Amino acid sequence: MAWTSPRTWVTSELVTAALMNVHVRDNLSHLYSNFQLSLPITAIDDTDSPYSAAVDTSLVVDCSGGATTVNLPAVSGNSGKIIQITHGGSTNSVTIDGSDAETIDGETTQALDTQYDTVTLLCDGSEWYIM
Repeated sequence: MAWTSPRTWVTSELVTAALMNVHVRDNLSHLYSNFQLSLPITAIDDTDSPYSAAVDTSLVVDCSGGATTVNLPAVSGNSGKIIQITHGGSTNSVTIDGSDAETIDGETTQALDTQYDTVTLLCDGSEWYIM
């Protein structure tokens, strides 16, 4: 997605969640595309849930339509691989789920409950770790 020119809100203008989410998502995608890890950006929403994440990618999750689950790939064969996940907005949560009984910092799931929460996960071949 391309950079969206910064928006100036005027007095008494109604700022809807949808308008703000689009503005923030597009600009976050642009900024993250220039992130030093150079991870490709994928924007998803609740209609993609559950979404199967790929390694060495960054996800921006728009969960304004409902809670969203992101399933991680199996740890086997993914040592040294990274996945970055960003909560793109709303009061709904993003649940990150390890493959089968595999864990993320010792837990089978992790939740991103607040807009703009971001986790970067690193696999060591036996578990995912939050960096």
